[in-house]
Amino acid sequence: MKVLVVNDDGIKAEGLKVLIRHLEKVADVYVVAPLHEQSAKSHSITIKQLFEIVKYDDRTYAVNGTPADCVKFGVHQFGNDFDVVFSGVNDGPNLANDIFYSGTVAGASEAVFNGMPGVAISCGHKEDFDLVERELDMLIQYVFKNKLYRKDVALNINFPAKKYQKSLGIKFTKQGNRDFSNTFIEEKNGYRNIYEVAQSTHDEDTDMHANLNGYISITPLIMNRTDHDYLKTAK
Repeated sequence: MKVLVVNDDGIKAEGLKVLIRHLEKVADVYVVAPLHEQSAKSHSITIKQLFEIVKYDDRTYAVNGTPADCVKFGVHQFGNDFDVVFSGVNDGPNLANDIFYSGTVAGASEAVFNGMPGVAISCGHKEDFDLVERELDMLIQYVFKNKLYRKDVALNINFPAKKYQKSLGIKFTKQGNRDFSNTFIEEKNGYRNIYEVAQSTHDEDTDMHANLNGYISITPLIMNRTDHDYLKTAK
């Protein structure tokens, strides 16, 4: 098994180290991660600036760019014959509407754009990788054994919220919904955006419900965002 690992928290992030350590038990691991943190950069790419590339060894590079840039460089450097591209482990969850902002999810999505399965993994609470450390081997084995990865789908996987010392299992879920409130605070050199969750829906089959109730959620995401019901009606 040959895998590429990327993330959005940067080459020195704890979650990246955790993911590499557990994947190395079962796969040949290659790594391309951002030189600096790229959280909430979504699926942006760098097209007009030069890349700074730092080589750590023949299988490990840091790119001064986004998670999508990292996948693109990984394909350039190593080819696109990876069995799976893993993105993460993100420092905090990527649930519901987060997928549109998440650089972690973008890393998995970019893999699909390049003809490879993508898997994004996020922990349930910021700076809390304890549950991930205990159950990541189980999750990786579950994904590989059941061949959950597909070239046309990105899997968005989230570990449960911080209050759980052990997950209650794995649930396949749909994307939930949550809205954010934004408050712009004026500071000396500009404004700072203070955001927090304003409201959310917790239907039982959503990633949000699974996260809050102790389950590891696996949400399959497709890349084609066409609303086929609307298109059918419009035609």
